[in-house]
Amino acid sequence: MFKKSFRVKTQSSLKGSDRKKLRADLVKAFPSLDEEALEELCPSKGDVSVMKISTHTGEIGFVYFYQRDPLVFELHKTFYPTVYLLWKHPKLLEPFTTWPTVFTKIAGGADLMLPGVIMKGDVFPWTFKHIKKGDVCSVNVQGNQSPLAIGKMLMSGLDMYESAMKGKGMTIIHYYGDELWAAGSKSEPPLIPSDTVSDNSEAASYDAEEGQPSVQNLEQLNLNDSNDEDDTNLPVDSESIEDHNDNYDDEDDEPVNTQEEMDSLLRHCFLCALKSKVKEKELPIMTITFFRNHMKAFCPEGKTLEVKKSSYKKLSKFLQEMQDNDFIKVAPKSKGVDEIIWLNKDHAELRDLIVPDITEQMKESEDDFQLPKITEMRIVTAAVLPVLKEYGYDKGSTMLPADVRAVITDYVKKNELKFDRSQSMVQLDPVLAGIVLRSGENNKFYLGWKDLISRFMKNMQVAHELKIPGKVPILKKGPLQNINIEVQKRASNKRVTIVRNLESLGICPEEFAHHVSVGVACSTSVFQETGKHVLIQGNQVNFVEKALINKYKVPRRMVTGLEYAPKTKKSKGKR
Repeated sequence: MFKKSFRVKTQSSLKGSDRKKLRADLVKAFPSLDEEALEELCPSKGDVSVMKISTHTGEIGFVYFYQRDPLVFELHKTFYPTVYLLWKHPKLLEPFTTWPTVFTKIAGGADLMLPGVIMKGDVFPWTFKHIKKGDVCSVNVQGNQSPLAIGKMLMSGLDMYESAMKGKGMTIIHYYGDELWAAGSKSEPPLIPSDTVSDNSEAASYDAEEGQPSVQNLEQLNLNDSNDEDDTNLPVDSESIEDHNDNYDDEDDEPVNTQEEMDSLLRHCFLCALKSKVKEKELPIMTITFFRNHMKAFCPEGKTLEVKKSSYKKLSKFLQEMQDNDFIKVAPKSKGVDEIIWLNKDHAELRDLIVPDITEQMKESEDDFQLPKITEMRIVTAAVLPVLKEYGYDKGSTMLPADVRAVITDYVKKNELKFDRSQSMVQLDPVLAGIVLRSGENNKFYLGWKDLISRFMKNMQVAHELKIPGKVPILKKGPLQNINIEVQKRASNKRVTIVRNLESLGICPEEFAHHVSVGVACSTSVFQETGKHVLIQGNQVNFVEKALINKYKVPRRMVTGLEYAPKTKKSKGKR
């Protein structure tokens, strides 16, 4: 359903009455949610919004967001949870556990085949007696009960038994890694071992003596990273895996990203950054800046540098060990903020270290963003439908201005409305007159060509289309808005920079805020008003201008508020 990009039609914040209706719908759809959980999903006060979408198959749906993450979506008047919601409430849906190799097939667009379901013991008629055809269930992988996909059952529990666990069991609707997941914070699934779920949970393990499936406790499995190692270390039951290979092609498992591997990656990136990237003249340098700007630059392609997945858990602990090994010296700058004040580039471990060339990689990353192609559009309204419906257009259809002019020209010629005595005048029939004439112009029978087309288009809704390479075009109502920069004065004579309308040009506010935060080492945040806006600590207009023009290729004419940049002080000449 969401393997391909969907088209955003509208997005708005939920009003109080709409929130009450949503809470009632959620209670009806998910009876197990208590009042506390509902308040967490849809609080009375908070950043709750709804996005109207059109899927790549043309289906209209609604996605409900809380803060940055989509939590539920509605299709055909049915509510479904997203993986973000299931990570908070994993017991919400009936689970099926499968192998990591099977999930890679699901992420590639396959449905869940019954031989790929991990079972403990035989299947009896009562094993899945509570499951009906069409029920919404979840999928997790062996060793982690975090749901990674949801889908509709294609068989009832009795059908599954009678088929001897063969054939398609579930059609997948949404999964971790698809476009709906990408519309959120893109966070990774938490580790939920089997022994952390209560015994009476229907969405957890089952009693093997009754013939029901059970999830084995395994080591933490990371589905995101990949390397060339084989999967021989994964605990797999050879008899069980043989069945699901009949329905899925053989493929290497996703690798296990152990703490030892992450510790080694941290150390490698640290040493490379220390030897080649950081200069002594840059000292002192904040530890978080060192990590983001320097260490991450040496992270191999396809891997992610995450301190939380290492044995250190915190960057400060890792850097403390590096200080104990005489690589650096760290000193506190302020409460909770540390900085590196000394580097030992003559350390013995750095002498034979071969540092990979990251110049080309950094150059490619700078050119990742492509400004979307922007096309002015018009949306058909009820006012102009009497003319346009003859040409196959319905209310809500989109047209290029050139197509509107072509239709009017053809309509005038077909109905012989061109006034003979003047080539620039058009005779108005009752249909055209009802569209273009204003109040008090009932005695007007002719209009000039330019005036006719201008008045006709004014009765249509203005819109614009963004075409981003490799993605489905996005239609946005209203004229294209320029990016606006504003500097506001706050308490104690402090100033903040606010950047609005980034999304109008396809720029992700969260990514832009992160780029500014790293670039100028200041705090940033994204807040919601009529759209998402970026708030930056201090007057950062100069950096924002450079980022928009150089990194995001935004034409200067489409940025307003550059005059708020701080004025540079002129140096006094010698007397």
